[in-house]
Amino acid sequence: MQDTPHEPHAADASGAVGEREHVQAILRSLPPENAVALLLHALEGYSYKEIAEIQGCSLTAVRSRIARARSTFQEGYATKDPA
Repeated sequence: MQDTPHEPHAADASGAVGEREHVQAILRSLPPENAVALLLHALEGYSYKEIAEIQGCSLTAVRSRIARARSTFQEGYATKDPA
């Protein structure tokens, strides 16, 4: 029996817990203000201007925080053990 694109598939959560823990560990390694800025922008959809208002800092600071957070996150994520 072949699967069709319209059939629901059970999610394979075998690696989901490890993946989530890895992402959380990387986020915890970031300076808090950088992690918050990244999450507000990437997950919550706030603009840089809105994040600057929330964090009480300049637009330049928000740009720097998000750029640093992205860079550090990407480096940390790329070094994940393939185990």
